[in-house]
Amino acid sequence: MEEPDPADLGEFSGAVLRIIDDGESVFLHAGIGRHFLGVPRSAADLPALIGIMSADPAYRGRSAVSLGDDVWLVFSTGGSGPDYGDAGDKVLWLDVGRHCIGALRGELLNKFFYCLRKGVQAK
Repeated sequence: MEEPDPADLGEFSGAVLRIIDDGESVFLHAGIGRHFLGVPRSAADLPALIGIMSADPAYRGRSAVSLGDDVWLVFSTGGSGPDYGDAGDKVLWLDVGRHCIGALRGELLNKFFYCLRKGVQAK
């Protein structure tokens, strides 16, 4: 993931968000360094995240999925969360407490979303 407030665009934060497919199911794993931060708590969280990111009306008003105690994936389209990019820019934030420790946006976010959606649909 990228640094939330980089000195240089594209600077990495050390936080990772992995899509893991064990052959039977798909899940996310969030961490930083060697520290595990969390995974979605319910089977409905990945479809919810996909719904939020694809502007599915069924998920209107939701912008976050919990990964554990005070660990969140927050999706925004600019104007909310840290001031990052122009209004309408899509960003996926990894928050711990009130601190953003990493962000996905642009082409990296598009690839992440594509792989997540394909993995979940295949199951």
